[in-house]
Amino acid sequence: MKTLVLIAVSACTLTLSGCAPEQRLPGDPPAAQMRRDRAECEARGGEYAQAGLLGHACFLPTKDAGKTCQSDSDCQGICFAETRQCSKVTPIFGCFSHLPKPGQVEEICVD
Repeated sequence: MKTLVLIAVSACTLTLSGCAPEQRLPGDPPAAQMRRDRAECEARGGEYAQAGLLGHACFLPTKDAGKTCQSDSDCQGICFAETRQCSKVTPIFGCFSHLPKPGQVEEICVD
């Protein structure tokens, strides 16, 4: 079974000029909360960055990055179908194929 979720791309993503690192997006919490979220994320070894169209997220490195996998259950993040390797970070945004179960390829787009 294939699942397809469509996403839109913001003008900031397409025209990187004029996009400040702290640009506020519709799903973002108040600025003070964003500063706390960034500090907490960085303290955990993550990178706080824009995530899709609605806001920001904490991208944490996975302990099994690049490990050979047969399904998502083999990985802390996801198992990419094309490479059969675990993702380097979690969460994952964008369009990709992954293996929710051994031999089951699912193409999704996450925003």
